[in-house]
Amino acid sequence: MKNIYIKNLTVNYLSHFTEESKQPKNHDFVLNNINLKISSGDFLIISGFTGAGKSTLLSAINGIAKHYYKAEIKGDILIDENIINDWAIADRSKVIGTLMQNIEAQIFNKYAEDEIAFGCENLNIKAETIHKRISKYCEYLNINPNAEINKLSLGQKQKVILASILAMKQDILLLDEPLANIDKNTAIFLLHYLKKLALKQNKIIIMVEHRIDLTLPYLNRLIWLENGSIAEDLNQQQAHKKYYDLYCDDREISSNGIGEKLFELKNCYLGYKSKSILENLNLSIYQGEKLVLLGENGTGKTTFLKALIGLIKHKQGEVWRNPILKKKPFRKMGLVYQNPNYQLFNDSVYNEFKSQKIDEPTIKTYLELFGLSKLKEKHPFTLSEGQRRILTIALMASTQPLVLFLDEPTVGQDYQSLFKIMQSLDYLNREYKTTIISVTHDIRYAKLFGEKILWLKDGHLFKTGGRCLIDEYFKEK
Repeated sequence: MKNIYIKNLTVNYLSHFTEESKQPKNHDFVLNNINLKISSGDFLIISGFTGAGKSTLLSAINGIAKHYYKAEIKGDILIDENIINDWAIADRSKVIGTLMQNIEAQIFNKYAEDEIAFGCENLNIKAETIHKRISKYCEYLNINPNAEINKLSLGQKQKVILASILAMKQDILLLDEPLANIDKNTAIFLLHYLKKLALKQNKIIIMVEHRIDLTLPYLNRLIWLENGSIAEDLNQQQAHKKYYDLYCDDREISSNGIGEKLFELKNCYLGYKSKSILENLNLSIYQGEKLVLLGENGTGKTTFLKALIGLIKHKQGEVWRNPILKKKPFRKMGLVYQNPNYQLFNDSVYNEFKSQKIDEPTIKTYLELFGLSKLKEKHPFTLSEGQRRILTIALMASTQPLVLFLDEPTVGQDYQSLFKIMQSLDYLNREYKTTIISVTHDIRYAKLFGEKILWLKDGHLFKTGGRCLIDEYFKEK
């Protein structure tokens, strides 16, 4: 049995440096005087507003904050009687398994089975045992062990990394947004399985998650962080009473109606090389629509977005685009990737906007609209993952495109940030008649923003309809 003790923990990143001396000119305090005991059997959810220090708390426990980001850490972290402040990451990994927000930073192998084996091999687990664990977790999470990881969707990659962590069987699991990119059935299975590990094997499960509505039936404890401090430490009953109504909010986003046709797909087949992922698509999309794509991992949602914007060619059939989209297509259409790090290149939030070649009043408008004004001097990579995602959405929105494609826009967002994003996108839709096409696994976003639902299943457009499809999709087993 293991227990974690966190005593007077303060963490700050040395994130800004002068050009002359390369010395820090100011400190970013992320966590302040954290005191916490986490016991064997705890299934602990850490939540809070975007940028509150949730990921930093996990990084302090697993050693990444100190040994990789070179953060200044004060206070002590103990596992049972042992202070682990000076333990190397490799030593901590013998008892601590970590799933990071940026899944692709944890991938080291070409094939799924090699990735699942990788951590076990580093722990000197016997080959026969590793083989059994690969089979077990591939079956549990519906993973093809021979799959090439770089050809998988982000949700499928996340399942592979989850399998690799579960296969190592450490006593402490730190999971940063593990439900972010996976489909509903896998998410529910994973929550059931993690609760079982906590209850029956006395594991410590610490999960950063904004979707409290989804985790409420499984957690036994909720920590709410605000401004780097613990604002609340609640048991399940207290958490349910306080947060259930908030996450059942029924606020509506306005509708902009329908304009002229922008896309038409006729008998369209989409895929890569010899493999078709989506078949026989027939669909029209109009200006001003707000579409949400739903479907299990690997059903082709991201492929659909890439085909519409022209990043991949269709294999058969016809993809018609309105001629207006062909004039400067990458100003008329904007795509926000699942991984925000792929779209950030400058040394400050302000300069990211400046590089879009938009005027000062527009920059000011979109900084304010997306709540980024106070962060404009920050380097993008000092922001939290959720804040970076908001930034990339704001950057694409600031160009006022005719069509905006969003791939999992709400990952890393607390409810307040999520609704702020949706209000800002609603402004874009209302003022400029922007068509907004979103891929999501987040029922909160789908219910509030999905006027037209496209349900992809088994390589086909299974159903098309209004909001009534959302409940049907999320209730389907």
